[in-house]
Amino acid sequence: MKGSKYYIFGCLIKQRPFLISNHLENLKFDLLQYGGYEHLTHFHAQNDNKYVREKVYEILKTHSNQFDLYSNIIQKNKTNPALRNPIKFYSKMLSYLLRYVISQQQLVNYKEIIIVADRVPTTQNKSLLEKSIKFMLKEMLPFNIKYKILHHPSMSNHGLQIVDYYCYSLSKKYELNETLYYDYIKHRAKSEFDFFKTGATTYY
Repeated sequence: MKGSKYYIFGCLIKQRPFLISNHLENLKFDLLQYGGYEHLTHFHAQNDNKYVREKVYEILKTHSNQFDLYSNIIQKNKTNPALRNPIKFYSKMLSYLLRYVISQQQLVNYKEIIIVADRVPTTQNKSLLEKSIKFMLKEMLPFNIKYKILHHPSMSNHGLQIVDYYCYSLSKKYELNETLYYDYIKHRAKSEFDFFKTGATTYY
């Protein structure tokens, strides 16, 4: 969110079958067919109007047993200037989040983990992010678990769209103390870590 006080990193964990994708796709085509939303290509919480937004959150609430949510919330003015290089910052914070998420899983139940992240602007940025994530995965995963790191545009992936809706609800909660949307999915938030909550130093 432009002008916000926080960076928010969200993560969704789900396993096959991905049934919630069917419900979101049906909603999209209902809107295309009946609702006059011919422009709608995908769900994006900031851009969607109130009617669409509530329909999406209702689906997330109804089918919330199909996923778990994790997040890190970073207050911008408490972020040390040494971390403000975008690639260094995103690599470190994303690795922190994924490290915790993986530590909470019963890895014995998995043969492969596929990480899908939103598309990054440049090939160099993608390479640096992947290097950081791969280092963490090799450190944490048993040798017999395969993994892939993919970068897809959010409009192509319902999981990324759900994360976008989750982060939107968190931004409303932390920025404006509004929990209307957060209340739809808060019971699936397994971890919501306020990164600098106890920090006393602000840099601007």
